[in-house]
Amino acid sequence: MDGIDLEGRLAGATTRRTIVTTGVKLAYTAPIVAASFKLSHASAAPISGGGNQPCQTFVCGNGACAERDTSPPNCFCFELTEKPGNGLCLGNFFCSGTPTCDTSADCPSGSTCVTNTCCGQGVQLCAPACPAPSAKSSKSSVDRGSGPDAGGTQR
Repeated sequence: MDGIDLEGRLAGATTRRTIVTTGVKLAYTAPIVAASFKLSHASAAPISGGGNQPCQTFVCGNGACAERDTSPPNCFCFELTEKPGNGLCLGNFFCSGTPTCDTSADCPSGSTCVTNTCCGQGVQLCAPACPAPSAKSSKSSVDRGSGPDAGGTQR
């Protein structure tokens, strides 16, 4: 077999070495491509259909599920204590002074028992409903001052 015949046979065949080499190149490139995307709260898109709607379960640091001019600001997708793994877009609240709960029945009227907020993993607190979009400079129903909040906007 001469060199020209071998070259012709290999030109159309995909070898294991070619597949592995391509896979390795992709594996090294993926983190670089992912790191080139800049993510921030300001540029993050809402992660639900809006206030008081089901949404992805909350992860501290994710963007708001609905933007509201409230104190503390915005609404976030918090995990429901009564439906683990399910989220609801609820009003943000300060960690201190907010009632604790086991179920929503333990919360003030209109509030929902949530867990795994920026207030801490496993901490169960009463989150207020997300106010209507027209709400301006209103205070949350569980507003008790200042400090860290459940949505992670103030630390």
